[in-house]
Amino acid sequence: MPSNVSVIIPVYNAAAFVRQAVYSALSARGVWEVLLIEDGSADGSMAVCEALERENDRVWLFQHLGGRNLGAGMSRNVGIEKARCLFIAFLDADDYYLPHRFERALLLLESNPAVDGVYEAVGTQFDNEEMRTWWSETRPGNLTTLSGPVAPTDLLSTLCGFGPQSGWFHTNGITVRRSLFARTGPFPSELRMSQDSAMWLKMAAVGSLVAGSLTEPVAVRRLHGQNRIFLNQGEQHENCNRLASYHVLAWASKAHLDARVIRPLLGNYLRFARKDRMQRRGSKRCSLRDLPELLRLGFRIPQAFKDERYRRQLLGCLGADALRHGVGVLRRKLSRGP
Repeated sequence: MPSNVSVIIPVYNAAAFVRQAVYSALSARGVWEVLLIEDGSADGSMAVCEALERENDRVWLFQHLGGRNLGAGMSRNVGIEKARCLFIAFLDADDYYLPHRFERALLLLESNPAVDGVYEAVGTQFDNEEMRTWWSETRPGNLTTLSGPVAPTDLLSTLCGFGPQSGWFHTNGITVRRSLFARTGPFPSELRMSQDSAMWLKMAAVGSLVAGSLTEPVAVRRLHGQNRIFLNQGEQHENCNRLASYHVLAWASKAHLDARVIRPLLGNYLRFARKDRMQRRGSKRCSLRDLPELLRLGFRIPQAFKDERYRRQLLGCLGADALRHGVGVLRRKLSRGP
């Protein structure tokens, strides 16, 4: 098995961009093959992908049975299954790598067999001023990165918002050993959004991921207005984060991972679930209506009852409505008089 990198590119309605993506990967040192997984596009992407496969013997094209659209998660799973290298990297079809993409990552992976993956910074290209304005209002700076290196044992807590640093890493900026997927399992294909976020949490939970370049980007994300993160912002995006965080929490519990893993994952889920509930109701207060969801979580994830944050939300749901109910009863009694 070649010791270089297999680059996996899911392709959906990216006819205008995929050529740049492919040649940026082929130009990066260490890339042995590029796998295109065409995901049922309707814009002529398939024809562009077929031409790219004819042009270069390092490009391989695959398609879902019947030309169906199964999502980025399932497409990446096909690529992992077909890849022939020891190291795997991903690239979105409308983005591109910079020439030094794998210089630091391969050095770290090849020099230390205990390292399962390397995460690095990804830059941003704005194709119009609307995207630049939207990004500046929702994100600090133009890099998707962590604020500093994190010990592998602290990375999960950091990604869940409870660690020594802050930030996140992007799909285009991670390089991993293929063997890591034996511990994480595949990308969750049932999630149409945020399945990549779920995978990075799984990798941080069971693997040893280290920082590469965190201040200089190794790839560029393009914002053009049709990006899923832009089209699914707001309430729908929060719901996707909640579903992804629950998926990882359930996976960790089923795998009987220890409290060091369960605790930050539970906190991450409670944070997104509360935010999603508050957005849907337009209220910052807990409600008795939130109680069934929290109880279901507790019975499915028994470790939750030992967590202070979970108990606080549970009691908040009970306490807030109990207080309102008591005040209502008192008012009715007073209005009737002695």
